[in-house]
Amino acid sequence: MAKQLQHYVPRFYLKAWLDADGAIFCLQKQSGNVFGTKDLMKVGGENNFYRLRDLTVSDMFRHGAHVSIVLGKLPIAPTRFRDEMRSAGATVLSLTDEHVLTHVKAAESHPDPFDRLLLSVAEAENLVLLTADTTLVALGRQEARLPIRHV
Repeated sequence: MAKQLQHYVPRFYLKAWLDADGAIFCLQKQSGNVFGTKDLMKVGGENNFYRLRDLTVSDMFRHGAHVSIVLGKLPIAPTRFRDEMRSAGATVLSLTDEHVLTHVKAAESHPDPFDRLLLSVAEAENLVLLTADTTLVALGRQEARLPIRHV
């Protein structure tokens, strides 16, 4: 990915901090150095500041687990859930374009996009999605070829 300078402090806001000579003085986060500049393009920005980091299936699974806990669908603490998954030998998979592009036609009508993505990952990796989610379990019963098993 090419570097792209993206600002987190708008230039119109920075103009209020200019001194009489039109310079602004800043503190660099990493080095702690103070510098002055008249070029506002060099201030209040970082390369690729707004770039989303790559998500892993593990990230998404944790998000799904968090939502499940908030909704009362997973009645254990997130750290316990994580630790038990690790001790059970769960493998962390990085989300790939193949996962995202794997289309599970039978799941199109399922309302939860996170569940549809989990099904796409299971399909692409030839894995079985273990779930207690009654909607997913019903979908698995309706479409027997889907890699869904009730736990």
